[in-house]
Amino acid sequence: MTDTQLLGKKTTVVEIPFRFLRTITLGTHKTVSEMKSAITDAGKKISDWGNGIMDQPAFTIAQQEEKLHLVETSVAEIGFPKGTTYKTFRERAVGTEVEFEGETYTVELCPNEAGPKLRIEYDDQPKGEWLRVAMEAITDSGGRLTLFDVGHVGGAVWLSGRSGRGDDDWGGEDRFMFCLRKKAL
Repeated sequence: MTDTQLLGKKTTVVEIPFRFLRTITLGTHKTVSEMKSAITDAGKKISDWGNGIMDQPAFTIAQQEEKLHLVETSVAEIGFPKGTTYKTFRERAVGTEVEFEGETYTVELCPNEAGPKLRIEYDDQPKGEWLRVAMEAITDSGGRLTLFDVGHVGGAVWLSGRSGRGDDDWGGEDRFMFCLRKKAL
């Protein structure tokens, strides 16, 4: 972290370390039912919260196949070691420019399909890891704003959900997944 002067005001610049997670392909499943079956047929689990998000009209699936690079970081690495709100750390991360494979990309929120798609493809997820999907929260059937959560716990791998209100507090150890989009010239 470094301090700089900008128009007479002291600002803090944070170098955010994003680690490449994997590249997924969106749009390979055409319906929610097909996507849920791909998860459960592979022996993976979907919690009630995960199902609740996928059953909402706001949950969308890409109509055409599209490759998407995923990166991850923690709330602490974004500059908040003691934690902060979802809105605050999301605003800090989104728009950051990163170099990947010799190209410049911009960090963005994930399309909501990225959570279930990662669950399908992330067979080597470390035990104990939970990755929250940085995305526009979807209101679930109980009226709660919810984010996807991809985890490996208790000998099972899960697609679940967690509260995604902007004022929700997250600890410094919490890890989030973002996506990369090629920077427009």
